[in-house]
Amino acid sequence: MKKSAAKNFLSLAMAAVCCFSYFPTGESEILNTYAASNEQIIFDYLTGNMGFNVAISCGILANIEKESSFDPTLYGDGGTSYGICQWHNGRMDNLISYCKNNGYDYKSISGQLHFMEYELIYNPGDTGSIYKTLQSMNNSDNNNGDGAYWAGYYWCYKNERPANKEA
Repeated sequence: MKKSAAKNFLSLAMAAVCCFSYFPTGESEILNTYAASNEQIIFDYLTGNMGFNVAISCGILANIEKESSFDPTLYGDGGTSYGICQWHNGRMDNLISYCKNNGYDYKSISGQLHFMEYELIYNPGDTGSIYKTLQSMNNSDNNNGDGAYWAGYYWCYKNERPANKEA
C-alpha cells in the first residue's frame, strides 16, 4: 500500500473509531460487553488500559483488521498462526500458555488483549521495543493521520511481521 493510500485509510479508520459510542471505563465492563463490537473492545483496551492515543490505537487496529478481521478464533498460515494478531508458531504457544497460567481463555478477546499487553511490556525482545517506541509517539503532536500511519507501519514491521508487509 502506498503511503498516501495508507494515510487516507488510517484517517478514515480514525474517524470511524471516533464515531463509535464509548462504553464505561472499567475493564470488566468493557471486556464483558457483548453488545460491543470486537473493534470497539480492542480500541477501548488500547486507549483505556494501555493509555495509547486515538492515532496509535487506530494504527494498531488497522493491522489487526488486516491480520484477522478482529476474529479472535481465526487460524492462519496453515494453522500455525492464531488470533487477532495472528501470533505465529512459538508466539501462538506463548499466547496459549500465558492465558492458561493467568486464568484467561486464549480464544477470547480478553485473553488475547491481556497477552498482547504482556508481550509488549514485558518481552525484552522486539515486542518490548515496540511498546517503548509507541509510548514515545503517544503525545498530542502525533494524535493525527501521520501518527496513525507511523504507528501502523511500526506495528506491522516490528510486531506483526507479515509475509507481505508492503500490502
